[in-house]
Amino acid sequence: MDILAKEGTIERTDSGFTVRVKGKTYLKGRPGVICENPKAKEAERIYASTFTRSSIYMPDEYDRAVRETLSGNDVIVLGMNGYSELNDEQCLAWGVRPGAYEQACIGILKAVYATLNTPSRVSIFASPTAPRPSTRRAWTGRLSRRHAT
Repeated sequence: MDILAKEGTIERTDSGFTVRVKGKTYLKGRPGVICENPKAKEAERIYASTFTRSSIYMPDEYDRAVRETLSGNDVIVLGMNGYSELNDEQCLAWGVRPGAYEQACIGILKAVYATLNTPSRVSIFASPTAPRPSTRRAWTGRLSRRHAT
């Protein structure tokens, strides 16, 4: 299986991180995204973006990510996974514009965060047996004590 087409790759460089994915044509023209091989067929084009100010943690670096970014009180992790399993053909077959599902996932995470950050009382229940959040799409935030019960 072609890992670039299925999930993409993340490479640690001297200046940050470079993320590459193959065949995701909806990325064309997005800020910070370049096509490394624009003369290739669309399905073979590799799109890349370099992140110099953001930290990206590899799947085997969960404990490091928690230690470096989630210290303090009232910290929660919101995560969503599975979206990278969808390819452009599946999206089109189901009537979903390529890239729209990922944007919907981002919207859901932002809505949950906004709801948790409202002045109303919020109760949070967590299971000690729940799986760790996915590193594919994870967003972290802090709640002030007055917002959580």
